[in-house]
Amino acid sequence: MEDRIDNFNADKSCAQQDGKPIEQNSNILEELNDLNQKIANSNYKPYKKSTYWHQQNTTMDEVKQETQQKELMECLLRIEAKLAKIENLLEKKKFRLW
Repeated sequence: MEDRIDNFNADKSCAQQDGKPIEQNSNILEELNDLNQKIANSNYKPYKKSTYWHQQNTTMDEVKQETQQKELMECLLRIEAKLAKIENLLEKKKFRLW
């Protein structure tokens, strides 16, 4: 039994970092409780609560989306008009060839 205690003390005394002995707390639970109290008493917030996706301000997004939809519709109408002209020209050429 004494050998185990001696080995533990030897291991404890041998623990060093950068040539300096490391102080080890024997009671980890006390250290955790102290840390939890410090966190609870401080004003530090590890994260910031944000709004959920359905609570976000969407008025600007809706306006942008509406303008994009209008631009897209105008572009599609121009494409449709050009395709109609091409179709008419092809029909005229077809009649000329026959």
